[in-house]
Amino acid sequence: MATGSDVDAKLSDLRADFELMRDDLKSLGQQLTGLTKSYAAKGVDRAQQAAEEAGERLSKTAKDAMVQIDTQWKEHPVATVGVAFALGLVLGRWLRR
Repeated sequence: MATGSDVDAKLSDLRADFELMRDDLKSLGQQLTGLTKSYAAKGVDRAQQAAEEAGERLSKTAKDAMVQIDTQWKEHPVATVGVAFALGLVLGRWLRR
């Protein structure tokens, strides 16, 4: 049969083990928080880089389109006015309905 001092010693050991386990879990939680923040920061950086690249491509495409429109306007001014007039008529009839 276990004596009172044996039970006290085992309880003391259990308390110490629980204390260590609590500290380990706290440390694990802090490490997971750090990893989560790190992965989130990397994701934000990737998204920001992708957005910047898309913006640059869009800007280049818009500039190219403006150059092409300007070139067409200078090379074929009468045709450009005719296309604009026809487009205006079509849009006017479509919007009137």
